[in-house]
Amino acid sequence: MKPIIAAVDFPDLGQGQGVVSMATDLARGLESPLVLLHVVDPERDPESAEDNEELLEKIAEHVRTPGLTVITLVARGGHAAQIVATARRMGAGMLVVGRHGRSGLRSLLMGSTSQEVLRDLPCPVTVVPLAPEPITPPDPTAVSYM
Repeated sequence: MKPIIAAVDFPDLGQGQGVVSMATDLARGLESPLVLLHVVDPERDPESAEDNEELLEKIAEHVRTPGLTVITLVARGGHAAQIVATARRMGAGMLVVGRHGRSGLRSLLMGSTSQEVLRDLPCPVTVVPLAPEPITPPDPTAVSYM
């Protein structure tokens, strides 16, 4: 089976566990290996690769169950380029990435990792919102004039 790759970004884990959860569910359902991939860009992320490997392994221990193969990988380089290269090298069946929801000028000028990956990857990509808008129920006491 082709692996399901989850692009894991540690600062987003508090709000973005959906990426790991979605990828884990897909891998179990499709009986595919799960690859937890974290990319360290040495120019932007001064993090230690060893620390990242330990964090990634803790996540793997949490989702690993009998019948589910979980592989952890820390890559160095540009986020989008490394995600695409890893997915191609491993023959990924699907990629699961998070989306911050940035918009406007910043997204237009800089683009986002999700957009770059979507453009360059030959396999299906599932994009999971990392910080969904809270759903506010309607106020039952509000008066509608329609």
